[in-house]
Amino acid sequence: LVQKFMDTVQVQGPENPAGTVSKFFAEKNYGFIRTENDASIFFHKDEFDGDTVHIGQLVSFYTESSFDNVKNEKSVKAVNVRGD
Repeated sequence: LVQKFMDTVQVQGPENPAGTVSKFFAEKNYGFIRTENDASIFFHKDEFDGDTVHIGQLVSFYTESSFDNVKNEKSVKAVNVRGD
């Protein structure tokens, strides 16, 4: 039996994380955001509120973390990504 647990963390208001799209792979519909504290966060185009994503674009977002019990790994991704 494989179990995967998802824990969602959302930051509200002015503390909402911000960053810049550092990479985007249009053919695969995903990319990475470089945050203000120099972390790299994965995002999928489906989570992007807008039609066009481009490198260097300023964005704000929420984060969602999940823990895979089988791989014993935690991962974080950006959700509700909005271009500024």
